[in-house]
Amino acid sequence: MKYTRVLNPSWANAEHTSINCVVDFDDLRDELVPFTAVALGDYEHSHQIFAECLAGTYGEIAEYVAPPEPEYVATPEPTKEELLAQLQELTAKINNLGGT
Repeated sequence: MKYTRVLNPSWANAEHTSINCVVDFDDLRDELVPFTAVALGDYEHSHQIFAECLAGTYGEIAEYVAPPEPEYVATPEPTKEELLAQLQELTAKINNLGGT
């Protein structure tokens, strides 16, 4: 696949085995497409973009930045009394379905 521009190369992982960039592929009507180039794989254009990025053709490769760790908020377990109250409330609602 032919391309005319490669922009914003950055390492896609800490191991430096793939590079994220934006590519202007000739077949896509001037659309810039996010692309991950790798040294080994099925597509020759991926290998070529990877090698050109390594050679500095498109500027310095930005260092990998790991995504932030998700923040989990612990939800306290309901007490036995709370569960019993929920059960009684749902039972009352079910019993009232037949009475209306």
